[in-house]
Parts: sequence; structure tokens; C-alpha cells
Amino acid sequence: MVKIIIDRKLCKECGICIELCPRKLITSDSLGKAIDVTEKCKKCRICEYHCPDFAITIA
Repeated sequence: MVKIIIDRKLCKECGICIELCPRKLITSDSLGKAIDVTEKCKKCRICEYHCPDFAITIA
């Protein structure tokens, strides 16, 4: 199973990962921090490659 690991300490709520996810699997919490829904992730790594704060790792 693919796992999207988001370091919430590094996340600065830019929303780039949310906008770029082709399957719309990443959402945000009430503070704007990214949270994931990994069941349907196809490991395209778009979110990981475009995160300006290096807060996302795909495992």
C-alpha cells in the first residue's frame, strides 16, 4: 500500500499539493495543513516533487 507521509511541522499550508493531486486525494484540516487520503494513491509523486517545503514523502 502506498503511503503519503506529510510532515506537519514543515507544511506551511500553501495548498500546492492539494491543487496538483490528479486524483484529489490530499485535503486540508481546519488549520490549512495538508492531510492525506491514501487508499487510491497511484504514487505519481506530483505532490512530493512540487512541495516547496519538502514536507511530503511517498513511501
